[in-house]
Amino acid sequence: GLQLAAVGEELGTEQRRTLAVNIFDEAERLSRLIGNLLRMTQLESGTLKPDLQLQSIEEPLSAALALVEKHLSGRELRVDIPADLPLVEADGVLMEQLLLNLLENAIKYTPEGSPVSIGARATHSGVGDGGVELSVADRGPGLAEGESEKVFDLFYQGREADRSTGGRKGYGFGLAICRAIALVHGGTIRAENREGGGARFIVTLPAPKRRPPPDEGLDKGEEVL
Repeated sequence: GLQLAAVGEELGTEQRRTLAVNIFDEAERLSRLIGNLLRMTQLESGTLKPDLQLQSIEEPLSAALALVEKHLSGRELRVDIPADLPLVEADGVLMEQLLLNLLENAIKYTPEGSPVSIGARATHSGVGDGGVELSVADRGPGLAEGESEKVFDLFYQGREADRSTGGRKGYGFGLAICRAIALVHGGTIRAENREGGGARFIVTLPAPKRRPPPDEGLDKGEEVL
């Protein structure tokens, strides 16, 4: 904002537009940072209790993808979610935040144009009788030795990013919040390197304590046989 005010009319229309977009993006990033800090404080103190509702994981995933849509431009996005994936008991807002943080992490620390993959599977056979495992995977530099646990520590910024990611480093909040959100859902989160390069972050959510009725989750027009 100060740069734009200082140069004033000396800049052309396109330069001013670019600066304004950058200012807007930085303001959004700062807002998310403050929101993340607040959630982290509330989660750790126990003042933020999850509002658990039986739902499809696709609901918070769709919301998270909508928020990062413009940053996924030029990347191949692979989504593999079975149609018969069990419902989960989750706080939709918190789960959206978890998925958003994982997606932003994959975008930020990987080369532009590299693919991002999202997967899900039931941890037990059958519909509705088990938990769900979610994964967000990338083709970035992967994790250094000993980083698979450290990346979830508050303020941990990771190894020095390589040139392919522009040397970008974060504040060390995003993955710590993912872990806190997974824990308040009774779940877990872990990180691992992928064969062929890149990292994968895996969230496991437990089976719901209450079962959906037989027709819950069916699309309109479907019948129970």
